[in-house]
Amino acid sequence: MANKKESTLRCVLVLSVIAVVCGVLLAVLNPLLYVAPSAEDISNYFDLPVENPGEWKVVDLNSEHAGKTTDKSGAAVSLVAQMQAGEETYYGLLITTKASGNLSECKFVMFFTKSDNKLVDAKMTVDGSSGGKYTYESAAAASENVKKFEEYYVVINSATQFDTDYSIPKVGATLTLTAVDNAFKKAAYYYYNVIMGGGAQ
Repeated sequence: MANKKESTLRCVLVLSVIAVVCGVLLAVLNPLLYVAPSAEDISNYFDLPVENPGEWKVVDLNSEHAGKTTDKSGAAVSLVAQMQAGEETYYGLLITTKASGNLSECKFVMFFTKSDNKLVDAKMTVDGSSGGKYTYESAAAASENVKKFEEYYVVINSATQFDTDYSIPKVGATLTLTAVDNAFKKAAYYYYNVIMGGGAQ
C-alpha cells in the first residue's frame, strides 16, 4: 500500500515539474517566436476586381481606438493597411477577437473604400468555432435577424452603426457568432473614428 502511495506521489511530482518547465518555456519562447502581422495578412484576402492595384502598405495603428482582445467587446484592430488602385484608396483592417470558453481566436479582414467610406468586403480568415462550425443556416434557424456579411456592406456613417438591429442567436457556435458581431462593430468604430476622423471629411 505504501509503494502505491509513493508511486502516485512520484507521478504527481513529475507531472508538476513538467508543467512548471513547460510554463517557463512558453513564457520565454512566446515573445521570441511571435510573428507580428504584416501587410500580407491583409493583401492575401483582397480579391475585388480593381484596375492598377498598388502595394499594400501598413498604416500606423491608433492604439487609443484599436482596443485589445481583453476589452469588454473582445475585439481589437491588429493591423491597418492602405492600397491605392487608380483613383481609389482602399483600407484593410485585420480584426482579432478573443478566445472565450471553447472558442479559439477568430480573425477577420475587412476592406473599405475611402472615396465613399463604404465597407466593401469582409473575410473570416481564422474560424475559432466552438461547439460547431459557424454557418448562416444554423444561425438563421435560431433567429430571423442574423445578418450575412454582405448585409454589412454599407457606407459607414457612425461609429456604432452595427451596434443594434439584430441579436446573437443561441446556436452551437454562439461564441463564434458573437465574435462576428464584435468584429464588425470594432471595424466600424475604428474606421469611423480614425480613418474618417470622427466623420470629418
